[in-house]
Amino acid sequence: MKPRLDGLKVAPGAYQAMLALEGYVKKASRLEPSLLELVRMRASQINGCAYCLDMHSKDARASGESEQRLYALDAWRETPFFTDRERAALAWTEAVTKVSQDHVPDAVYEEARQRFSEEELVHLTLAIVTINGWNRLAISFRAVPGNTRRTRAEDQGRKRKNLSGDRAMRVFIAGASGVIGRRLIPLLVQQGHAVTGMTRSESKAAGIRSAGADAVVADALDPAAVAIAVTRAKPEVMVHELTAIPPDFDLRKFAQQFKQTNRLRTEGTDHLLAAAKFAGARRFVAQSYAGWPYARVGGPVKTEDDALDPNPPAAFCETLRAIQHLESAVLQAGGIEGVVLRYGAFYGPGNGRSSTSTTSRAQRWRR
Repeated sequence: MKPRLDGLKVAPGAYQAMLALEGYVKKASRLEPSLLELVRMRASQINGCAYCLDMHSKDARASGESEQRLYALDAWRETPFFTDRERAALAWTEAVTKVSQDHVPDAVYEEARQRFSEEELVHLTLAIVTINGWNRLAISFRAVPGNTRRTRAEDQGRKRKNLSGDRAMRVFIAGASGVIGRRLIPLLVQQGHAVTGMTRSESKAAGIRSAGADAVVADALDPAAVAIAVTRAKPEVMVHELTAIPPDFDLRKFAQQFKQTNRLRTEGTDHLLAAAKFAGARRFVAQSYAGWPYARVGGPVKTEDDALDPNPPAAFCETLRAIQHLESAVLQAGGIEGVVLRYGAFYGPGNGRSSTSTTSRAQRWRR
């Protein structure tokens, strides 16, 4: 089986709009993730979409769904395995998916309204609309099943292989030309991993390639460009190291000079997460910060579980909100393992505090 065309490559904006709708349902709705996976599976069964069945059966298993319920899903009416709420959702899924047959009967609607609020039913319907859209895209363009997320058991086996050195991972680094990225790439390459590094500047791509990684030039604030870059790389692990702190950083202009970094931590994080999940990545590792943002309570030693400051200085508020957005988005993302690492202040060559940096020279001049 061969794909007819790569829809994401041809019309990345359209695919990003679909991902945005799916992301809205996940964030805004109170629907259980397990219920949503059953809905996606049932619609895909009706439409005969092998690609989506492969993807969502793996997602369902990874989130703890039982084999028994998955095997019986096609005959859910004849089993005692599903709750009344799930049964109402499955009946609604079938009616909306087969809308041309019965135009969603009143009895199905009344049953759904007994189990879901008006808002929940709208979100549930949007989830059904979205998966039907993905089904039609995958079937029409002959998307090949088998290239999507792995099950938890498969991931565990892959981890064992990685530890023994038998098999490498595909790693995508956003911010690969930064202070951390430049040091991370050779370490990963030395371990045999296949690394793709993303940078916004073509002039920095050569440095990424010389370190042994593939380089891709894309703006992290352009969702379509990010989607194309990540989907082509098909990473198993995404590493988010994006910042845009100017080399001549002036603390007196903190809010102004962190504007771009704040956008990378909010919009950029959302774009990378959406692309990583679409590409089938299993883990997302993101850089956070643990210097000034901590709450001024307790002892001087903090852990990554300690609370952030609820009342920072006014100039720091927007940056703190960006940090909080990044952490919550990554840690609460469904369908992918999110890891947040709170960094401290860097020292040594190549960063804003090095002896050769503009900031350090200015500090010495003021003395």
